Amino acid sequence: MNRTKPLYMVPYDLKYITYFSIYNTYIGLYLATHVAAKGFEVGAISGMMIVYPILRFVRKIPSRNAWITSMAVTPIIGCIGSSLMLVNKHIKGDLTVEGVDDRAYRISQGKQPQIDKTVALGLSMGFFYGLGVSGVGVLGTIACATSTIPGSMVIYQLVNAYKQRK
Repeated sequence: MNRTKPLYMVPYDLKYITYFSIYNTYIGLYLATHVAAKGFEVGAISGMMIVYPILRFVRKIPSRNAWITSMAVTPIIGCIGSSLMLVNKHIKGDLTVEGVDDRAYRISQGKQPQIDKTVALGLSMGFFYGLGVSGVGVLGTIACATSTIPGSMVIYQLVNAYKQRK
């Protein structure tokens, strides 16, 4: 691969584009990964802000069980849901090669790479914290990791606001 060009500019052959082969290109994979990651983030935020209070205060589930249930399940549901929305757009014919290329280019040029790095750092820190906490199991480890997503986004916004003040 030529490292002098950005990765979204990797050429692909248009004559081999078939039903789902748009995701076999780097550009299509970049967009699909972005959509899945955003769904994961939205699921984590909705789990923390909506599902956890409902489980904890309305259903009267103990705090630890409500936290593990909401933070381990909702991000996965968000990831699957956003990916299905992208597949639906592809089935309906709303996704074209040019549209995917343009969207991947705009994602890579904006603030999105910095947000993704901040969230990935928060996820990894939460995951390793979850591994270190005894007795939480697999779902507890996932819940520890996903609980850091809203905090990571807040930290990104604070750092960005601090940089803009200077």
